[in-house]
Amino acid sequence: MKKYTKIIFLLLTFSSMTACAQVKLNQKKALIEIKNNESDYKGKNLSELLAQSPDMKMVSIFKNFPEGGVITFTIAFQKNKDYYDQINKKMKPSNITVYTKQDPLNPIELPEKTVNEDIGMKDAIKKYGNLKIIAVYLVTP
Repeated sequence: MKKYTKIIFLLLTFSSMTACAQVKLNQKKALIEIKNNESDYKGKNLSELLAQSPDMKMVSIFKNFPEGGVITFTIAFQKNKDYYDQINKKMKPSNITVYTKQDPLNPIELPEKTVNEDIGMKDAIKKYGNLKIIAVYLVTP
């Protein structure tokens, strides 16, 4: 009986590791695709870029140039706490930095202060998808 338990445990462990590796590979492919088409996103809605980031788990939002209406989004592929833990350890976690501005025909309400929010792709599209992209910058370790 112990032999079967060990075999099942090993199979579950192997399956878990394989699934994690597949997610990382898909994430890397999505980042490469975004990087290759960076200029195509300029002037488009943020929702188009977010739709290419299904593994996203959080966003940081800050108005770094409020007088010019520029809002910066950092899109990351791990939860807020894990992302900033890596930064504090001097690591560079994969992320997409997107400079956006309000769509004058369809403005959305944004926080006045910097926000770090755990959010998935679908919710981010609903909440922030109408912002217009000015530029895209990728960080890949």
